[in-house]
Amino acid sequence: MKKITTLLTAIIGMALMNQVSATHVTVEVPTAGQLNSLIQDANCDSITISGNLNGNDFRFIQNNMPNLIYLNIAKVIIPDNKIPSSGLQSKTTLQQIILPDNVETIGEYAFDRCSNLKKVTFPKTLTTILTQAFSECALSGELKLPTITTHIGELAFDYNQITKAVLPDSLKTIGSEAFRGCQLLQEVVFPEKLTTIGQYAFYDCIRLHTGTLKSKTPPEIFNQTFNYTKTFYVPEGSGDVYSKSPNWSNLIVINGNTPRKVTVTLTAAGTLGEEILKQVDYVTDVNELVINGPLNDDDFYQIKQRTTHLISIDMTGATIESLPESFFYERAALLDIKLPATLKSIGRYAFYRCYGLTQITIPEGVTSIKDHSFEQCLSLKEIKLPTSLTEIQEYAFQDCKSLENIEFPANVTNISPGTFYNCTALQRVKFPANLNNISHYAFYQCSVLEKANLSEGLINIDYNAFYQCIYNHRTTKTNQKYPSVNL
Repeated sequence: MKKITTLLTAIIGMALMNQVSATHVTVEVPTAGQLNSLIQDANCDSITISGNLNGNDFRFIQNNMPNLIYLNIAKVIIPDNKIPSSGLQSKTTLQQIILPDNVETIGEYAFDRCSNLKKVTFPKTLTTILTQAFSECALSGELKLPTITTHIGELAFDYNQITKAVLPDSLKTIGSEAFRGCQLLQEVVFPEKLTTIGQYAFYDCIRLHTGTLKSKTPPEIFNQTFNYTKTFYVPEGSGDVYSKSPNWSNLIVINGNTPRKVTVTLTAAGTLGEEILKQVDYVTDVNELVINGPLNDDDFYQIKQRTTHLISIDMTGATIESLPESFFYERAALLDIKLPATLKSIGRYAFYRCYGLTQITIPEGVTSIKDHSFEQCLSLKEIKLPTSLTEIQEYAFQDCKSLENIEFPANVTNISPGTFYNCTALQRVKFPANLNNISHYAFYQCSVLEKANLSEGLINIDYNAFYQCIYNHRTTKTNQKYPSVNL
C-alpha cells in the first residue's frame, strides 16, 4: 500500500510539473537583437530572459516561439524603457508575463488579443499604458497597477475578466473604452487626482453597479462613460458639486458613505409622497425606502416616477396583492428589493432590466409570475420561488445571465416558452414531480446546464427546449419517450 501511495504521489507531482512547464529555458542576451541566435529551444513553453532586448527580439518571440506560455523578462533592458508597440500582439499561447523591472511605458497593442494572457506582473516604474495594450486578453481577478501610473489609454483593458481594479492615487486619465466589456468587474475606486474618464470607459461592465470617488472635484465624464453603473459614492460635502456637473447629474450621487434612508408608515393609501416629504426636501433625495401600510395607484406613481434615486426598497410591510406591470421597469440602480408579504402576482415586465438586482425572494402567497417579469436582470444570481407558485409565464427570466440554479415548486406543471431563454450561467435545474410539459425554447442556449432531473410524469418536451445545452445525461424514461431530444 505504501508503494502504491508513493507511486501515485510521484505521478501527481510529475503531472503538476508538466502543467506548469514542460520545457524551461534561461537565456542571457548581451546585445539587443541577438535572441534568435542564442536561444537553444524556440519550442520551449517557459523562458526567463536577461540582458538586452529590442523590437527584433520581441518579433522573434512573437513569431518563432509557438508554444510559449510563461515569459519572465524582469531583468531585461529595453530601448526607452518601453515595451514595443505590437510587441507580442496576438501571442495567443502566452498565459503569464513578468515585465522588465525598469519599464515605464507599455506601447500600443503590445499584448493586444493575447487571448489566454491571465496574469501580468507590473514593475513599480510603470507610468503609462497606451492604446489597446491589453485589449481582449484574459486578465482575471484583481488588477493592481503600480503607485506611479498616471495614464491608462484607450481600450487598454477592454473585454478582460477583471473583477476588481485597484487604481493608484497618481492616476490622472482613463481613456475611452479602457475597461469596456469587462463583464466580471464589480469594484472600482476612482483616485483623487483623476481628471478624466473617457467615453465608454466602463461601458457594458454589467456587474459594476456602484463606484466610489475620492476626489471632491468631479472628473470629466461623458454621456456614455457608464451605462450599467448608476450609483456613485462621493466625499462628504461634494454631493451638490457632482450633481450639478455635466453628465454626473444623470447619475445617482450619494454624499459620503451613507445613503439617505426614509421609513414611512401609511394609515391611508395615496399618502406616500407627502409622508416622504415630511422627512426630506425632495422625493428624489431618498436612496433607501421602507414602506408600511396600504398603497394605491397614486403611491405606485410616486415609486415609479418620483423616487428615481432609490438603491433599495423594502415593501415587506406594504399592503398590495398585485405588483403592477412595469413597476420597476429599467430601474438599473436598484440593488435590493423586498416584496410585500401580501403579494399574489407579479406583473409583466415588473423587473425588466433591473441590472443591479443580484437576488430576490418571492414571498409565499404569490401564485403567478407574468411574462418577461425578470427579463434582462443580468446580475440576478439567486431567486427563491414560493411553494404557492403555480404559473411562470413566457420569457419570465430571459437573459438572466448570472442565474445559476433554479428549483421549481411542486405546483408548477408547465414551463412556458422561453422561460429561461439564454440564461448562460444556469447550471442546475430541479423540476417538480408533477411537471408534464416543457415548452419550446424554455432552456434555449443555457450553455452550461449540467444537471436537470426530469420527472416521471413528463408528457411533452417541445422543440428546441434544451437547444445548445451541454447536459447529455438522459434518464431511461427520456430515452424511451424522447429519443431525439438534445439534452
